[in-house]
Amino acid sequence: MALMLFFAALSVVSAEPLQLRDSDVMIEQSREGGYNLYVRARPQIGSVLITESTVDPDQREANYALRNPEYHPVNGDERRILDGEFLNAQARGRYFLISSTVREVEGFGPAYQLFLPYVVEYGYPWSRSGEMFLGDNSWINIRTFELPFANYEGAFRDNPFTIVAVQPTPEEPTPRTEAEPEIEYLPPAVEAFEEIARETDGEFVRVTDGDEIVDSIRSMIGELPDGGLDLVLVIDTTASMSGSIAEVQNELVPMLLRDMQRHDPLRVAVVLFRDYYDEYLVRPLSFQDDMAVVQHFVDRARARGGGDIPEAVYEALYTALVRSEWRQPQRLIILIGDAPPHLRPRGGVTRDMVFAEAAERGVTIHAILLPHP
Repeated sequence: MALMLFFAALSVVSAEPLQLRDSDVMIEQSREGGYNLYVRARPQIGSVLITESTVDPDQREANYALRNPEYHPVNGDERRILDGEFLNAQARGRYFLISSTVREVEGFGPAYQLFLPYVVEYGYPWSRSGEMFLGDNSWINIRTFELPFANYEGAFRDNPFTIVAVQPTPEEPTPRTEAEPEIEYLPPAVEAFEEIARETDGEFVRVTDGDEIVDSIRSMIGELPDGGLDLVLVIDTTASMSGSIAEVQNELVPMLLRDMQRHDPLRVAVVLFRDYYDEYLVRPLSFQDDMAVVQHFVDRARARGGGDIPEAVYEALYTALVRSEWRQPQRLIILIGDAPPHLRPRGGVTRDMVFAEAAERGVTIHAILLPHP
């Protein structure tokens, strides 16, 4: 089951021809690192353009259209008119979130389609400019135009919305047949997890479900020589991970007690993570040599929240690195999750900080990726 997203309209429903109702808008999570937005086509609407949702009260600053920093085939070739002339925007690498093209969308009908990346640009170097992250509770404005190409020579109207993201709990898995498609992983997650492992001399593996997590952990630790080991498990605990967390709760500690006696001493720490504005960002347990303490901590984990797909992956890894009192010569972090980190920092932690701290402390990071439901 894919991540579900809902738009909550901030405007009052009316019969005006350019005004959008909730039922006129549909948004889906894209596996390409953003959202596919559909706006129902009506004879009175000639085009749509995504802009900032707020306006300077003093009317001194422009209200800018949002842009994709990179070309995307959904909207990358769409043209825009401003002051009566077509903009030469694409030649300058400015890909506005605009559509004058009506497509037939299964289950929704004729609609304008727009691809919204997680990170969008606005403005120009000679004026106000910057980047915005589009995630849970982000505001955007869908500007509808009477004419094609977002031409202001006709009527237009602003329709402000806020994005509300909900991660569903995965359904019970069903056996796959030969005719069913291969399991898919989020491309941004694959790219990020591969990089995390590569930059820290670790290993990256993909598993198909929670049943394979503990076996992968066993295999990763099994490649190490005998002797003392400091191990930190960094686990995504958002809603999409519910079934996988249950397997870790049931199988992890018994496996460590049964198969890891050659690592003496063995100390285990845990960092649970979700995302900004959730119940917690990170929830750490310091190094323990008593596996009963580890079992009790993991048993209390609950898969909830998450909102939009990117999670606090770098924040969790950074916490594991800097808040752990590393002592043993062998130092290992195993990251377990199904979603990528944020493309742009939402707090004070960056990917480069994670890699620098791992190198300074001599810590290897292995990454286990699950398919996102």
